[in-house]
Amino acid sequence: MGKFILWSRDNPVIVIVLVLAATLFFGYHAKNIQVDASAEGMMLENDPDRTFYEEIIKVFGSDNISVVYVRDPDIFTYDKLKAVEEVFYNLEQIPGVERVDGLFNTTNFKGVDGVLETNPLLDSIPEDPKELSKVREDALRSPLINKTLISPDGKGIAITVTAEHNSKDRKFSIRIADEIDRVIAPLKGKVEQAFQVGMPMTRRHLSFSMLDDQKKLVPLSIAVLLV
Repeated sequence: MGKFILWSRDNPVIVIVLVLAATLFFGYHAKNIQVDASAEGMMLENDPDRTFYEEIIKVFGSDNISVVYVRDPDIFTYDKLKAVEEVFYNLEQIPGVERVDGLFNTTNFKGVDGVLETNPLLDSIPEDPKELSKVREDALRSPLINKTLISPDGKGIAITVTAEHNSKDRKFSIRIADEIDRVIAPLKGKVEQAFQVGMPMTRRHLSFSMLDDQKKLVPLSIAVLLV
């Protein structure tokens, strides 16, 4: 080690060239770094907690869930519901999506004259404002729909998007979040608010945040070492 230090002292130019070459080499390949923000990526391969987590997924299904929230004071009008309905069925077409739940495919459990009716809440969107008002009232009256698929004030509705549990593809959640953004984009300008929340969006945010931090910290660290 002593000889190497002495050699470095006597050949500073060569040492600097070698350090710069190594920095450029590893810096070039740093662009290929991938961030795994999944639950599995934060657990050891044979961790008992990971085994338990995977068993829960097998029993209860994927936890890769997004919620699309749409809000507008006049959401229960024909034109606005029609626009949301189109988005609803387009969400079902996203590759990797297992199920989409919302007002357009939920069941309206309702007691009428002592008989339990189980008709679809919105089998088709009525154009008559009075019929739409009745659908809104049924949704708000139902304990299974109120605060789940519709806000208590009746001005916001939720669409739940369940995607596959894909632990092998690190970019799967990012693609799901991107596709959801693409599908709901046409609602902007038609309703007051339309956005998504959930695991795919959170994982996308974590991945991009970590990469951005690395882009800032790595060059700074190299600069400090060289100085």
